[in-house]
Amino acid sequence: MTEILIQKSTEKINILTKISYILLGILLNSTVVTISIKLLSTYGVWIGLVLAGVLSYLSIKKTTKRTATRLVAYGFVGLTIFYAITLILFFTAVAGF
Repeated sequence: MTEILIQKSTEKINILTKISYILLGILLNSTVVTISIKLLSTYGVWIGLVLAGVLSYLSIKKTTKRTATRLVAYGFVGLTIFYAITLILFFTAVAGF
């Protein structure tokens, strides 16, 4: 009788999959900020940035290293940092005029 052995493959995630997970994190962050701006027009930018910051912190804290969820968290954190830098630059440019 033939015996079939099943082996688990522990190979690393390829580069396209990593990029896809990071882009998923960017999409989720954009959705959170967009919904907060749409619902709370006056303070929505600030509430969205604070909410994205809290979710970024929790997503990094609660995930394990070298997993797909950590890659999604990296995309989320990256876009949150980009939003913060953009707001700072925007308000310094407006204050200069």
